[in-house]
Amino acid sequence: MLFKVHSFSDFLWMMLWNVLVIALLHAILLYCCVKLSPEAMNYERPRFAPKKWENNGKFYRDKLKINAWKDYMPQYVGKDGFSKESLEKDVTLPYLEEFLTETCRGEWYHATCLWGLPFLLFANPPLYGISFSLILTVIHGACVVIQRYNRFRLLILRKKLLRDARRSQQSATAVVVPVAAGTTEKSAS
Repeated sequence: MLFKVHSFSDFLWMMLWNVLVIALLHAILLYCCVKLSPEAMNYERPRFAPKKWENNGKFYRDKLKINAWKDYMPQYVGKDGFSKESLEKDVTLPYLEEFLTETCRGEWYHATCLWGLPFLLFANPPLYGISFSLILTVIHGACVVIQRYNRFRLLILRKKLLRDARRSQQSATAVVVPVAAGTTEKSAS
């Protein structure tokens, strides 16, 4: 334990150091997160892949009631960062792929920020360490849950886009060919 709290000034000193250390960790991890390649954030990697217990996102919807609280969480969009605004307009497959990558990036960042838990637990008196750790866990845990839930929804939308693209491609290649006098038959070219 690095900090002992015997007075209000000790408490303020402890709070200052906790905020500085955790803010520095967050800044370093955000920098690393932004610099990671899109390949490292592939939604098909085992780390980001759907888990059976998630039940295609139904666990988050039914058990955690995510739709009741997720819109109250703050969102971060960097200066040149990815924006979700296009999701409400025409959605393209490349845009959706980028969005899926960004959900992985967000999940990686928030999960990795939990590396600050050992500092909070061991540097502070037990009650403070547990309190600070719970706050960090709830905030970043909620953000991880939102990223995973959104990825399920985006994967469903991606599957629909691919299915629609295949159908429109098949109907565009269908050609009417005369078979016999007075009859026609569709043929794929």
